[in-house]
Amino acid sequence: ALAFVRWAGWIVGGALVLMLPVFVNGRVFPFTDSATYFQSGYHTLRAIFVGVGLPISEFSRAYLAARSPYYGVAITGLEWIGTLWLIVLVNALGSAILLRATARILDRARVNAIYAALIVGLTLVSALPLFVGFIMPDITAAFEIMAIGLLVFYPTRLTLGEKALLWTTIAAALAFHPTHGMIALFVAPAALGLRLLMKQTDVLRRGAIVGSAMVVGMAAWAVFAAANNASAKPQYSPPFVMARLLADGPGATYLRHACAENPKAYALCAFKDLKFVKSDEILWSWRKDKGVFAVADTNTRLALIHESTRFAVNAVLHDPVGVTRAALKNFGLQLISVGVDEGFRLDAHYWMTYPPDFYLRNMAIRAHLCSATAKTCPARLPLEAIHVWHYITTALAALYLAAWYYLSLSGPAARNDSERRLFMAFGAVLIFGVVINAAVCGVISGPFARYQARVAWLLPALAIVAEMRFAILAPLYARFIPARRADPD
Repeated sequence: ALAFVRWAGWIVGGALVLMLPVFVNGRVFPFTDSATYFQSGYHTLRAIFVGVGLPISEFSRAYLAARSPYYGVAITGLEWIGTLWLIVLVNALGSAILLRATARILDRARVNAIYAALIVGLTLVSALPLFVGFIMPDITAAFEIMAIGLLVFYPTRLTLGEKALLWTTIAAALAFHPTHGMIALFVAPAALGLRLLMKQTDVLRRGAIVGSAMVVGMAAWAVFAAANNASAKPQYSPPFVMARLLADGPGATYLRHACAENPKAYALCAFKDLKFVKSDEILWSWRKDKGVFAVADTNTRLALIHESTRFAVNAVLHDPVGVTRAALKNFGLQLISVGVDEGFRLDAHYWMTYPPDFYLRNMAIRAHLCSATAKTCPARLPLEAIHVWHYITTALAALYLAAWYYLSLSGPAARNDSERRLFMAFGAVLIFGVVINAAVCGVISGPFARYQARVAWLLPALAIVAEMRFAILAPLYARFIPARRADPD
């Protein structure tokens, strides 16, 4: 009992520290898409409990299939119980529990020191505490990567409760957002392959545990898809890839070519003369000189959805080199784009302009984000400065890790220290996850700083643990600072 009380004290203390920036800000960070997750949650509850919530509009039906009903129901329930702040508390507690488990698994003897350093360090130098207050499933992306690494490389150190925690983290992350499943499909095989190269004999068992969590997460989407297809009024996913190809250029070139040959080749031909610049504008702008998806009528919008796969395949075949070049550019830009972008900077008063089926208007008032009559409600935190700060700290963490790996690999330490080799493999998988996140998000959606910030905090987390367990800074300084000679007198 006493041990549990101590553990709970560390967890609550860590959660409060992680929530501190959100407290200072004075309000949580709802994003435009937060409203659509609440829509998805209410629509799911309405399907189960007749009469709950509001019916969704035809426009909302055109994109809600891209929003996880599982995350939607979760945040809808939490908000109903305790406003948007309860979601923040759950995010903070979940983060603290996982970081505490990670600290214990990596170094049981110094668990308190490492955990405290992670909590304080990540609060000061990373975007993790801001994602704690971000009403989106993004926070689970990094936790999924970390959970895969811990399950694969430290299986014998896990308690039954930690195994259940990590397994549930992976399954929930996959059920909460489609990109998390794509990331796991790369990270899990990479981790298992690296473990196999280390001549470990339990790869199949580790693979079964991680794989079962992934199967459950993906099965959740299959269940939703089956129920949605059986619905009298199914929901749809927006043509994300179509918008990406148009904004990158090869899609727009192919569109004009195809429409010149056959003006009725695509419903999209009606928009062939637009100057496509940003994928977000193509999908969501209400301006007729920029928008496509949002400004279209219901029938055209559905036609765009149904033809999107055919268009994407033909656009790639028409100019594979151009598409590949654009994808690599987006990947590179995403990899170096880290910070709190538009998702955190939106004025809270923006939510007051939403129609009733977006739900967030009354939630914002109940959570005291701003008053119903407020003309403006900006964030209190200096987000522009924080954006630059996160760029700097992430770059410094990356440089530190590069030096740490170089010194570890160039000396006898890695060959003679099994613990260091294990941590190096674990860290390599986390770094690989950061890279894969950039590839998935940059290629499919486009480079937005928010996408990379959600996982980039893994780099300073690794740097903190690496320095505390296998210090390199002291010997590194010794190489450049000459030893002080003794006074001959």
